[in-house]
Amino acid sequence: MRFSSALLVAFCLIERCPPLVGSYDSASGGTCMESEGHCMATQGESDFYAWFLEENSLVGSLFPDLKMLQDAWEHHPLLSKVNFESSDTVESGDTIRTCLHNRSKFESHKALDPVLSMEVDDVLRILSRPNLIHHRDYKLAKRIVREGEEHLGMLPNPGYSLEEIVRHFNLGGFSVVINDVQNRWPSVARISNHLEDELLSIRTGVNLYLTPEAVEDRRNGSVRQGFESHWDWMDVIVVQLSGRKLWSVARNPSIYLSMRDQKRQPKSHELNNLHRYEEFTLCPGDALYIPRGHIHNASTVNFAALSGSGALRECSKDSFPGRSSGPSLHLTFGIMTDRGSVEALLHYAIDASGALGNVAIPSCNGVRGITWRTLLHHSLSEVSRRTHPCDTIHFGHQSTPEKCNGNLLLRKSLPFFSDDNLIKDDDKEKLMTKIEQVYQQAIDIFRGDADLFLVSEFIRRSVHSSGDDELRFSYPSLMEEILINCPDEVAMLSETAFRAVIEEFVLESRDDFQRTWLRLLSEGRDKRNWDRSQQKTSLENAAGD
Repeated sequence: MRFSSALLVAFCLIERCPPLVGSYDSASGGTCMESEGHCMATQGESDFYAWFLEENSLVGSLFPDLKMLQDAWEHHPLLSKVNFESSDTVESGDTIRTCLHNRSKFESHKALDPVLSMEVDDVLRILSRPNLIHHRDYKLAKRIVREGEEHLGMLPNPGYSLEEIVRHFNLGGFSVVINDVQNRWPSVARISNHLEDELLSIRTGVNLYLTPEAVEDRRNGSVRQGFESHWDWMDVIVVQLSGRKLWSVARNPSIYLSMRDQKRQPKSHELNNLHRYEEFTLCPGDALYIPRGHIHNASTVNFAALSGSGALRECSKDSFPGRSSGPSLHLTFGIMTDRGSVEALLHYAIDASGALGNVAIPSCNGVRGITWRTLLHHSLSEVSRRTHPCDTIHFGHQSTPEKCNGNLLLRKSLPFFSDDNLIKDDDKEKLMTKIEQVYQQAIDIFRGDADLFLVSEFIRRSVHSSGDDELRFSYPSLMEEILINCPDEVAMLSETAFRAVIEEFVLESRDDFQRTWLRLLSEGRDKRNWDRSQQKTSLENAAGD
């Protein structure tokens, strides 16, 4: 397929201003409203890279105003509601930006309709298949509070019969989470692959969440059912299929563009200090985008008690009639960026550099011959993970992403071309020019921020947190995944030698963009082809069960 008459959706190299509060009405062709002096970076002065989407794309059916999604991506959450009739709350500065569209005025994408019609019986069909392992393939889980801290409580056994699952769901208040639904249900596989292609992502994983309705407790009133507050290391798009769920989302990230190894369970004092958006209800057909690093939780509640408490908490009577009651069923599409980030691109450049093969540390706690290449991999990972004003866990909720700059660029994602025919040659040339500019800027950032003492402390923390030689931070799998476990030896290295090696790497990598980029694409394609092959096999096996 070739995307013609494409809508260019540009990302920002510089950090954008705080979230806008605005609305979009597809029937009237309305535009965003600015409030509280917020501003928007304009396309042209801040292009990062582009999606090339037709207006009838799958992403466009979920978020009809693609410009609003462009502004939100990797920056702030975006809520897209169906048949939203009131604009009272969207004028509030404390309200999540809301993309308002009317499904009756906007034709749904053909791949989306079968997914929106999934029901609880379909979930039971998946759970009735043989050889499913609890904790790996599915979870029975719920939010618990112990000594004031939130946790995710899960049942212990490796497997449960369908009858046991239903009993724990109905009587125990446990939610059902099914992992990797794109490998278990054909219509979900199609929509997941569509999103991968349209969002230029290497991999998209899909989890299904089925949560029982809230129950009444004589002492405590209505009891919420759901999960503990957490953040994800991937960007997520949530699509509500049936029932309703009340969501709470932090306005600012705890870890800006959090990476996989940075995810952890937030503590109660961190949750209490959060500046959250107004709570809102996801209704059938609604979609929600949350960037990685933003704390959120979702629960079923006594929705009758919310009546009249705000338009964002109510569901339109015309939205998918008959599907707003009962348990909550939603899909979460995780857009994984770790293999296609700016940091990953520089790791490929380090791996290819011929100037880094010399030994830096002859012996490191039994490991012989630690090279400068391995040390630079660790240094790049440290630079990318360095604490920033955007990280509210460290600096408090008053910080805004506009204050973040420099090495945060390393955490951003790059566009991945699964098929060269998806993008026209002229557009591809422009896109490659932008990516190379980002590559050169990232080299400058690493050159200026690499610090021998800080990488030794980073290694010390990594050894302490893992307790062994396990590599908790990530770089592309083609490289030696070895954790340098001798921080004292690293700290004693010559700063002059370290800087000289950095300069050699910079000099060599400047002119090596094309080869480095092609290597990232090649590895990404191999990974995607393997995933799609596994998906096909899994779906065929499921069809035969």
